[in-house]
Amino acid sequence: MHATQNCSPIVRYSGSLLKYSFAEATQKKAVHIVDLDGSGAAKVETIALTQPHDLIRLKGSFQELLAKDPADYAAAYMQLTLTDAAPILDAKHKLETVYPQILELTYERLTPAQKELSVEAAPKEKSIFSRVVQYFLSGC
Repeated sequence: MHATQNCSPIVRYSGSLLKYSFAEATQKKAVHIVDLDGSGAAKVETIALTQPHDLIRLKGSFQELLAKDPADYAAAYMQLTLTDAAPILDAKHKLETVYPQILELTYERLTPAQKELSVEAAPKEKSIFSRVVQYFLSGC
């Protein structure tokens, strides 16, 4: 939605100047400079924009991600997805030696279906009213 778009030969959308979410990580940002001559003819120049901090998404095992070259990711905002079957103790802190600007760290092993199941399996918290009634019914 926020990407540069040519809607028709005469209508263009520059999109947003910055990447605002990891869904936009692969988008190339640009601006259109339009010059009109005296007759109304338009000349359009598209100029690519360089982001001050790129957004990068990486997926892999903890060891694979830890083995990457830190120089490639020093200025980037990172979204990391770990594919390990077991949780890694203090994973974010250890990964920050390679990726100093981790904004999101998730585990792939928790698929959306598993996340929904774990939420449904969690006990429902009783309302205050229910707890008060239960208290008095149990004989205080």
